Amino acid sequence: MKKYFALALCLFWAQALWADSQPTPPVIPVPGGDNALPPPPDQLTPATVPALPGSGNTVPRTAQPQDNTIPPPPVAATPPPAAAVPTDTPVLREAAPTPGQAAPPPAEEPASSQVSAGALSDYFPITQGDQWAYEYLKPGPGETAKGTFTVQCESAKAMANGTVRAVFETTEGGQPIRNHYSLYGDKVEHTATGDETFTGDYVFKLPATPSGAAYWAVTEANGTAHKSKAVFSTAEVYHKTYPDCVVVTEKVIQGGKTSNTVIYYYAKGIGLVSMEVYSPSMRLIQPKSFALVSGPNSNH
Repeated sequence: MKKYFALALCLFWAQALWADSQPTPPVIPVPGGDNALPPPPDQLTPATVPALPGSGNTVPRTAQPQDNTIPPPPVAATPPPAAAVPTDTPVLREAAPTPGQAAPPPAEEPASSQVSAGALSDYFPITQGDQWAYEYLKPGPGETAKGTFTVQCESAKAMANGTVRAVFETTEGGQPIRNHYSLYGDKVEHTATGDETFTGDYVFKLPATPSGAAYWAVTEANGTAHKSKAVFSTAEVYHKTYPDCVVVTEKVIQGGKTSNTVIYYYAKGIGLVSMEVYSPSMRLIQPKSFALVSGPNSNH
């Protein structure tokens, strides 16, 4: 028994003597206690990686620490203000007047294209585009319906000398014919029909006074004479009264005798409202006479 006890005691002391012979590791103090966390990675000092011989890396470089932290969400950038969209048409602005300088006068309105020949165009309107429609008083021989025709002002142009030249187109039976007129002084002269020209073929002349009369005459190459007289008067034609008219009475003389008498009525503001043809005995020839059906200011 004593033998086993002595053996156990020898083993105990041998173990203790072996433990005392081992070096004791140094104690490293941990700041902040046992539960303190290591500093964040961005506070770690980067380690220097030496250059590797035999590789392309011949210069020592610094290894960047890994950042395992989750980056914050990106901040939405404020969009820049939208640029003005250029337009194809530039915007023009009037320059402000210099202090002490009067503002420029406003631009003048364009002159009217209306052509006037004074009192002549009151009774013989020359407004471009105006149109008149006429109807014969009775059908002609062998016809069952009254004939009709239209007259339209195609153009009117003022000349430098004050004369106004007008072109009218008469359409009857589908055939248009152009007539040319000159308005000057106190006269309206018929100067051409189609390609045929005339001289002294006056539509009318204005009387010098309200109660006076104007006279003129023209003789054709075959000897037929036309003697005319114009006066201001009231007219009643086609069951309508026109208070202010130039009434032209034309007598056609052949062989020294009156063959026909033609009366024209030009109402102020309207134009020709009727033409009446009379026989030598002054009987109205209705198939050759006509009256206005419609036209500017006619109220028909």
